[in-house]
Amino acid sequence: MEPGHLAEAQKLSASMDWPHRIEDWAMALDLGHGLVALDDGDVFGTIMWWPYGESDATLGLIIVSADRQGRGHGRQLMEAALAEIGPRAIFLNATSEGLPLYTKTGFREVGVVCQHQGVPTRDGSDEVLDGACIRDLNENHVADVISLDNRATGWQRDRLLRRILADGEGLISGKGDRIDGYALCRRFGFGHVIGPVVALNDQVARTLIGAWIARCGDGFVRVDSPSSNGLSDWLASRGLLKHDSVVTMARGVTSDNTPAAPHVFALASQALG
Repeated sequence: MEPGHLAEAQKLSASMDWPHRIEDWAMALDLGHGLVALDDGDVFGTIMWWPYGESDATLGLIIVSADRQGRGHGRQLMEAALAEIGPRAIFLNATSEGLPLYTKTGFREVGVVCQHQGVPTRDGSDEVLDGACIRDLNENHVADVISLDNRATGWQRDRLLRRILADGEGLISGKGDRIDGYALCRRFGFGHVIGPVVALNDQVARTLIGAWIARCGDGFVRVDSPSSNGLSDWLASRGLLKHDSVVTMARGVTSDNTPAAPHVFALASQALG
């Protein structure tokens, strides 16, 4: 995949009713690697992957145009990407349509991510923020934020976090030198996406997301949250209704251990993790 392919890639994602702007595709390509399937120079299939250190990666933006599905093109793209990725542990978030392919290529189900979106209600923001120490994330905090993120994910996501901060903004929670959570927010799709959000517990996560809801005003907001962390009902109560869910799948993962804390409460995106 090259920058010249992005306009056609964006049209493919729009045909799937995915909200990605060309700017969102450009960010994804800047951070990772992509392959395209071509017919006489026209893009009819895409796949992308993002390395997080030498041991881990996520896979996503896997699309084959509707008129080319069922002919093995998805399998070809997947096998080509897996050959590039090599022995890394790989995670992806699968739609129901993609599940059969991913299962056949060695992925197994490990979780569920709920996609919440809408124009949030601001009622309750003061209650969520009461007594919390919320600050803007600045360059002095980045190293500690990266360390917190690594403890939660086990991944080296330095480039991802710095790129999101270059395009968007961040908040941290904690007093003094202690950081017990962070939340980033940037333009994406129809409005803004809040994520990633990493925090020591769900109260800190709600406080950070509530702070972003207050800042976003009456705009469209999206949050992709792992169902295991229990924010779904709270997000719905704030006007971010559950729009869909995807299945988190993994390949080459040798351990199911998750940290006692901190946890990931919202993804950067379903593709980026």
